[in-house]
Amino acid sequence: MLKLADQAIRARLGEFLGFDAIVDQPERVEELHAMRISAKRLRYTLETFAPLFEDGLKNYLKAMRSAQDMLGAIHDCDVWAVYIPQFMDEERLRTAEYFGSVRTFKRLAPGLSLYKDARRSERDTVYAAFRETWAGWKSEGLWENLTAILEARLTPVVEPPPQPAENAAKISAPVEVTERDETNLTPAVDSDTG
Repeated sequence: MLKLADQAIRARLGEFLGFDAIVDQPERVEELHAMRISAKRLRYTLETFAPLFEDGLKNYLKAMRSAQDMLGAIHDCDVWAVYIPQFMDEERLRTAEYFGSVRTFKRLAPGLSLYKDARRSERDTVYAAFRETWAGWKSEGLWENLTAILEARLTPVVEPPPQPAENAAKISAPVEVTERDETNLTPAVDSDTG
């Protein structure tokens, strides 16, 4: 089971760390979303095998929850950034069709624009926090420590072989011999059959 845990965790960790190159590229919206999905997969894999490591994976699970939350918030803001302008265009057309003018839409536009700007600002804030957190994880060697835990758990505990002096003592130890009773060597005969 430990070998399976090692393989699964390493595979998911490798997938997740493959996104390292795009962490400093805020415009890579699709890749950041894929990184969130990868974080979720790694987190679930860690949760699955956590009982094999006692509390040894607790910090890594916490890090993965944090990564997943931040990347999820970034993605939500990215969705709003696409949706709000589309909604505004569609609503402007609906308003013009229904009222024959866009005058009533003009009252909605500032609030929608403000909401869009708030989402953009939130994204910038969360993204900066994610980059800082990511840099911290890298500088403290979080991922290397995880692989070290895996390696340590897989290394069997082997007792060292006995020293030569101990072997010699065991070989030359006296063997207790019991005397054999040779007085009655005749096989027992059943008196009923004989």
